[in-house]
Amino acid sequence: MNTKYAVALLLVMQVSVSLCDVPKPSPELLAKYEDLKTRITNRINSGFMTIKTNAEPVLGVVMTPEDVENVKESVASLPKAQQVSRTYDAVETEIKNLAAKFRNILLGIYQEYLRPKVGEDLSTAIDRLRTLVEIVDPPQDE
Repeated sequence: MNTKYAVALLLVMQVSVSLCDVPKPSPELLAKYEDLKTRITNRINSGFMTIKTNAEPVLGVVMTPEDVENVKESVASLPKAQQVSRTYDAVETEIKNLAAKFRNILLGIYQEYLRPKVGEDLSTAIDRLRTLVEIVDPPQDE
């Protein structure tokens, strides 16, 4: 009876250990992901700058860079602001590390299990979407 429990325990431990082995994404997949991320980020920044440029004449009141620096210096001199800044920096680094680990896990799972089934279709859809976006809003300096 105890032997059955020991064998069952060993099998359960083997399954749990094998579930922890997450495949690593290939450098090619990571490079493709980083390229897409950079392109999307550039597009979003470009869109915000276009909106800001078009909205400034309508809104009228816009802070100059000197005004922004003055506000930054006055806030930075406050002890509570310094404490919040240090806390924010610590939390930001932790979140970036966790996000990188999570991204690698998801990309590894995608590469191992999903890419053989949907990789070509997804790549085609991304290329078509990229073409459509370039027709609507041509890239300025990517």
